[in-house]
Amino acid sequence: MKNYNYYISAFLLFCIGFVNAQNAEIKRAAEKGKSDLMKILEQTKGQFDFGISAELIAESEPGEAIPYKEVNFERLLKYNERQTEDLFSKDIKMVVPLITGQEVVATVTALPNGTASELINHRYRHELNKLPREARGDHFSGVSIVYVPNLTAIVYLAGDMAYTSYNNREVSQGVPTNELMKELKVEAAKFQREFGDKLKEGRLLN
Repeated sequence: MKNYNYYISAFLLFCIGFVNAQNAEIKRAAEKGKSDLMKILEQTKGQFDFGISAELIAESEPGEAIPYKEVNFERLLKYNERQTEDLFSKDIKMVVPLITGQEVVATVTALPNGTASELINHRYRHELNKLPREARGDHFSGVSIVYVPNLTAIVYLAGDMAYTSYNNREVSQGVPTNELMKELKVEAAKFQREFGDKLKEGRLLN
């Protein structure tokens, strides 16, 4: 029994250490991405308008890293309300909002290896700012971003609610996640009927 408790304790310590190391990698990537973005904005000032000011980036602080997942399209086609979590992949990358005051001024996307892969995504910035306060939580803790392939939909999950601009929705208006997934299943079925054969033949780019 003592050995069993020892191994359980060691495993838990390993998990905690792994998570802490991963969080440190993400934080480093976010800070590096912020620094690189500031350099780009300063060097191209007066030449290109990225819609972001270096001054705001300098004042910003990284919020909580937001997990980015993808929906399994085949599972979406067979979706029932009891399988919502099974639709989503594991975390593919993390989207870190850079926040000044209560506003997201930019986002940095961090890969699992700790590198920043994307420094400017106006869609994330715009839509994260549109999320209601109850969804945003404490600097977006508890929020996930989910991409639906083929439908090219972006969904923001917070608790049991989902927020999206897909099909001209207002991203500020939440809907229960299972209800949205049922609607997306219908859209996925339409896509499959129209483009499924082309997709199998590799003649359709997502």
